Amino acid sequence: MTTITVLSGHGDYADPWHPFDETSQRLAALLAPLGEVTVRVDVEAALAGLTATDARPDLLVFNISRDEGVEPSTPPESAQTGLLAHLADGRPILAVHSASRAFADWPEWSSILGGHWEDGLTFHPERGVAHIVPTDLAGELLGRGRSFYTVDERYTALVLEPDTQPLATHEHGGSEHPLAWFTTFGDAEVVYSALGHDTEAYESPDAAAFVSGAAAWLLREHARSAG
Repeated sequence: MTTITVLSGHGDYADPWHPFDETSQRLAALLAPLGEVTVRVDVEAALAGLTATDARPDLLVFNISRDEGVEPSTPPESAQTGLLAHLADGRPILAVHSASRAFADWPEWSSILGGHWEDGLTFHPERGVAHIVPTDLAGELLGRGRSFYTVDERYTALVLEPDTQPLATHEHGGSEHPLAWFTTFGDAEVVYSALGHDTEAYESPDAAAFVSGAAAWLLREHARSAG
């Protein structure tokens, strides 16, 4: 059976602004049709455990952040090793919203994720109605090419790595800003979506379908091998 692990923000990997328990359960429900979903709040232990091949899920989902009172925000070496083993095995990652702020002092994280939130540069307007415009690539890969509205935060001026390919944008200040993208890290595929501030952000059917479509696409190789 397809296995999916959702890492949920807790302790050093939570913050005062995001209801991780609620959004992780919402993600779990959204992804349940794709496989057996486990939600874990022991982020570092879960990552460290990935050094064991049989502990690696088919899809690893990051719904975490960082506690600004904890410095430095770098995962311990055991967690880094486990995550890199998961990726070296060619297993995909889906990351949402404030995961772009996690592991801020670990340079490898931006390379893995395809970009990051840069303090002092990245920001978001007040949470509200957001018009999301998928790129042609999103239509090609995810089958989600239609623009939609949702209620969410619009992360703006995220810093993208050179090979990252945007999957969706929004407009702010007369410019388009990527807020979802695709990248690869070695043989592993990674999708990041800045959507998902709270459970209301998943109430738009199109917003929910964008995330579940990304997960389904990342899991397509598993579906082929299982078939």
